[in-house]
Formats: sequence, C-alpha cells, structure tokens
Amino acid sequence: MVYIGHVGTGFTTATRKSLRGQLAAIERPTTPLDSPPPARDTRRVRAGSNHGWSAMSSTANTPAGGLRHPSWKGLRDDKAASEVDLPGRH
Repeated sequence: MVYIGHVGTGFTTATRKSLRGQLAAIERPTTPLDSPPPARDTRRVRAGSNHGWSAMSSTANTPAGGLRHPSWKGLRDDKAASEVDLPGRH
C-alpha cells in the first residue's frame, strides 16, 4: 500500500459513524503502508489492516503523484485490492 493523500470531503455523518465502527474492528498499532505518510497528514489518524479499498474522485493528480481535491465516494468490494492501481496507471 502506498500513501497518495487524504480525503476530508464527501462524508455524511452516517458514513463517518459507520466507517469509525468498521475501522475500530480492524485497527492496528502500526501503519500497513510501505512508507509512513507525512506527519502533517497523520493528526488523529489510526491505522487499519488492509481489509479492502475505497473509491475517491479527484480533479487531477499533483506533480508528486498525490490527489488534488479528493472526494470520498464510498467503499467498494467489486475488485480485489490487487486489481486496483494508482491513478493514471491502470
């Protein structure tokens, strides 16, 4: 897993509560990422086991390979995590 940014919009209150409950069940003490994310992006972050993947949309990719203006779209289970690639690499 590779960190490419964080998303803070697109969540309803109900979605946030549901995700909080689901993530609490798979919480772990260390990050599952290959490299830890920047400290500025980890305030109030908890790590979870690689359990699935989520869909987000963004207006573009940044020059560093991150997401520009990402928005949460939901959890997906129609593909295995191994079938999902970084934006622009599919």
